[in-house]
Amino acid sequence: MRIAPARRAALRFLARLGGEGREDYEWDDLLELAFAEPLLADPRDKRLFSQLVAGVVRLRGRLDARLLRLTARPKLDLLVRDALRLALYQL
Repeated sequence: MRIAPARRAALRFLARLGGEGREDYEWDDLLELAFAEPLLADPRDKRLFSQLVAGVVRLRGRLDARLLRLTARPKLDLLVRDALRLALYQL
């Protein structure tokens, strides 16, 4: 299965963003790292990436509440939870 470059970069960004045992990075530093990646060479991918990460971060509480109802699991693997947050946000 092919994952769109913007989605792959967004998942990597969210994983680096921090929380629960992950290293915390500054938002601006992460954006600089992400925009330097070849994955985001296309301006359309940069726009989608920006929309995805801003939306997931803004709605994280609502997305987590929905995930809890859908999965009935209070603890999910961090990468899985970030991927599900992205998916729910896009839905």
